[in-house]
Amino acid sequence: MMANGAKTNERPGVRAQVRHVRSSAYKAREVLDLIREKHVNEADEILQFTERDISNVIRKCLASAVANAANNK
Repeated sequence: MMANGAKTNERPGVRAQVRHVRSSAYKAREVLDLIREKHVNEADEILQFTERDISNVIRKCLASAVANAANNK
């Protein structure tokens, strides 16, 4: 571990990941492309009104990432 507490093989920033979701990568990528580079509030609003079912899973993951940022940084 480095002196500042960061691991050497991780990118800086906060992340959350979801595993074992039964959906195609294409469907998830379609929704993720809608919210990429957006502010958290705007991304959450877009996910709330997106009709794909995978958007519910991505919205949960976004909420988890925000919680991780609040608690770990």
